[in-house]
Amino acid sequence: YYSKGHPDVQAGLTPQTAVQPDGTVSVTVVATVSPGPLVHVGEVRFTGNRYTHESILRRLVESSPGDLLNPIKFDNAEARISRLGAFSAVNLQYQPPAAATRDPVYAVTEGRRQEVSLFAGYGSYEQLRGGLEWEHYNLFGLAHTSSLKLIESMKSSEGDYTYTVPELFGTTLDGSARAFGLHRQEPSFLHDEYGANVSLLWPLHQVGVNLTTGYTFKHARDTNNELATEPTDQVQADIASIDIGVVRERRDNPLRPRKGYKLFVQAELANRALGGQVVYQQ
Repeated sequence: YYSKGHPDVQAGLTPQTAVQPDGTVSVTVVATVSPGPLVHVGEVRFTGNRYTHESILRRLVESSPGDLLNPIKFDNAEARISRLGAFSAVNLQYQPPAAATRDPVYAVTEGRRQEVSLFAGYGSYEQLRGGLEWEHYNLFGLAHTSSLKLIESMKSSEGDYTYTVPELFGTTLDGSARAFGLHRQEPSFLHDEYGANVSLLWPLHQVGVNLTTGYTFKHARDTNNELATEPTDQVQADIASIDIGVVRERRDNPLRPRKGYKLFVQAELANRALGGQVVYQQ
């Protein structure tokens, strides 16, 4: 009935009992379905999106004015809008609530625009460590996210910048691009690496997992090698790899879980055919 434009359909179950001659009681359950009126879609409206472009939200709604009102489609759109990460709350209502033509109205509450997190710690080798992570949300009103992370310790310097685009090209895919660099003093040599990565997150709701695929290209170099057996003390290589990850998350809370489980498998496959100089599987 939802797909046929009856959003007010109601169903009730009524038991009818009868005592049989042998003393047993038989129960007949009668299902009464009340379809309610036929309803069409009016104008799809959005409120509260002060910084977010309406076109980003509208492309997630798969119904047009004049269509039969299927509440499942609008509930799915509400979930996709929530997953954009730009809003702290999303509420769907229909106006007027009892009319033959109703306007689906999404009332959104935009979340924080920026957040800065500080890191501090101590390790047996790197000793003192500190840094910050600077995150921007809803960039350009497109629900894009960027994250800059800088970490400094007594032995290393590390930088990481990630730009994420949710609902890529109006699909359920999330895309991201990442640039990174590391300078680290190991016990016997000095290690440097820098590179970039592009990846896609594929939510496979049918099987309840998230699939991540990506391509990474980085340059690694080791210098001042105290264990070198050859005249040269510098080793460097370009590394190109395909990255694959599968995650099944069933915890009730990612920060403070009390029940559930998380299963994941990750693979990094490097090959010369991808543009690098080394071959390995991890």
